Amino acid sequence: MTTQIATHEPEPPKTDALAAITTDLEPESATSIRHAFGPIFDLAAEWTRRAAEIKVTSIDQKREMKLARESRLAVRDARLQVEANRKRLKESIVRRGKAIDGAANVLKDLLEPIEIYLLEQETFAARHEAARKDALRSAREEALRALGTDPKAFANLGETDETTWESVLQTAKGAQAARLQAEKEAEEVRLEAERIAAEKREAARQEKAKQEAERVERERAQAEENARLAEQAAAEKAERERAEEEARKARAEQERAERELAAERERRAEEERKAAEQERLASERERQAAEEREAAKLAAERAAALAPDREKLAAFAAALRGLPVPDLTSATGPAARTKLLEQVAKFAAWVEKMGKDL
Repeated sequence: MTTQIATHEPEPPKTDALAAITTDLEPESATSIRHAFGPIFDLAAEWTRRAAEIKVTSIDQKREMKLARESRLAVRDARLQVEANRKRLKESIVRRGKAIDGAANVLKDLLEPIEIYLLEQETFAARHEAARKDALRSAREEALRALGTDPKAFANLGETDETTWESVLQTAKGAQAARLQAEKEAEEVRLEAERIAAEKREAARQEKAKQEAERVERERAQAEENARLAEQAAAEKAERERAEEEARKARAEQERAERELAAERERRAEEERKAAEQERLASERERQAAEEREAAKLAAERAAALAPDREKLAAFAAALRGLPVPDLTSATGPAARTKLLEQVAKFAAWVEKMGKDL
């Protein structure tokens, strides 16, 4: 079975590559590079040719794959040799560069102080003039600041001539005087405004205090009026409650009186009913007693006609004891009935005694 796999065949190295690389080098350096890399350039060309001859298109090509491995390892050794040669050459170049840099630094350290010293000697007059101008500029800037003027508004104060500077100084002094006068006037205006504002604040405070006092007085009067109204309302409420209580008591008393009157009426009606009943019973008893008396009288008369006086009195006494005594329902009725019974009994006993004495 054959499987097609895309491969990239190595390109052969150009024969003039090493010459082009070493063209601008010193002969000694170019020679060392050619000696280090020239044989490997030749080996690279040889392995490029050999590698192109190894073509694996099937998994059955064991020999070709083995040859490819052996060739790859040989090429790898050549590549490692290239890297080793590169490092070796670079190390000598680095050491040479360090030596060159060290020598240069030492010489610079020796020459630069001499150059600086000579430059100072060369520019002494210029530096002296620059220092004078710088000091003059600083003094003039300080003078302008003292007058309240910004020195940045003026250029080259250290190089300005005396006449121009005097004009600038007078202008700054005039500006300061005008500014101070303006500040004085502004301060006077400010103080006057503060005085007016203070007077207004005081007037406002007094007005506010007056309004506050009036408000407090109104609240006090309102509180007194509220208290009076509350007291009046409480008194009216108490009066209403008292009147309602009296009305309630009157109603209760009226209801009680009506109940008592109804009870009294009922009691009287009951008493009248009982009295009528008792009167009826008494009338009935009286009738019966009258009938009995009449019968007793007739019997007594018959007996009297037939019996002696002693027996007549004895019968009369018995008739007295047999008389019915009516029930009395008034408040003193029971006591009166008791006395009546006692008197009837005494009278009957007296009659019997008189009969015995005959």
